[in-house]
This record gives sequence, C-alpha cells and structure tokens, in this order.
Amino acid sequence: KADVAMLQETHLKLADQTRLRKGWMGQEFHSGLDSKTRGVAILVSKRVAFEAGNIVADKGGRYIMVSRKLQGTRVVLVNAYALNWDDVEFMRRMLGKIPDLDSHNLIMGADFNTVIGPVLDRSKSRSGKRPAAAKELRGLHNLSWRIFCRCLFEVTIFI
Repeated sequence: KADVAMLQETHLKLADQTRLRKGWMGQEFHSGLDSKTRGVAILVSKRVAFEAGNIVADKGGRYIMVSRKLQGTRVVLVNAYALNWDDVEFMRRMLGKIPDLDSHNLIMGADFNTVIGPVLDRSKSRSGKRPAAAKELRGLHNLSWRIFCRCLFEVTIFI
C-alpha cells in the first residue's frame, strides 16, 4: 500500500474529484480543469502524518505542489504532467513555482513527456541529443528513480 501516490492524467472534472477518495486515503490534492482533460493528484494515506501548508495548483491541470511536513520532515511534494511537446517555457515556469526548495526536501512524481536520458528512455537511440525541456531539469539533484533502480524501465499503477 502506498503512503503517497501521485497520479497524472486523472481526466476528472472538478466536481468528480471525490472519485479519487478511497478508504486508505487521508488527504487529496488535485489540480484540474472543469473538463475531462489533464489533471494531476497527490493522495496521502491516513497512516502518514502530513501537515499541508503552501499549496500551488496550476489552473490548467498540469501540476500540484504542496509543502510542509511529512512524518516530521520538511518536504515539497510535486506532481506534474508536462505538455506533449518540447516546451522549455512551461518547464521553466513550473520549476520556478516550486516553493521552499531552499529549506525542504523535494519529492517529485511526473510525466514529463520528454526524454530525460536518451540511453534509458529509448529502446533504440535516434539521437543522443537531449530535448531542451529536459535540460531544464538539470538543476534538480537525484531527479530520477533510475539513479536508485536501473533495472526498471516502466512503472504503471492502476487504481
């Protein structure tokens, strides 16, 4: 069972966000539109001590950011769903809005819709060139789970 789950492409209208509620869940943070497109959510288990503080939600349903304390540790939870093309400006704006990076640990889940590492992200390398939007991620240390687990190439969770 997950303590924190991050969902992208929820495709829920604002009125339908309650459909994410499950018995294990304590808190839910969602960014979406009033249409069945886009949408991201962060779900926090009721077993976990989480104090929500600063919340930044994209009106376009592309990201949600919540900072405060998780089990007594200062964290920023970020969940993002990037555009389907190499959009450097979106990536800069989104990364620039992450609150409390100077004093909190960053925990990020995302579908960046880009190739972060051409060798790991493509079965056949078309080009060793990294997209411009992916280059914006360079400032974030330990960005990828692949640093810790190079054996996995794809993770999909259905609720």
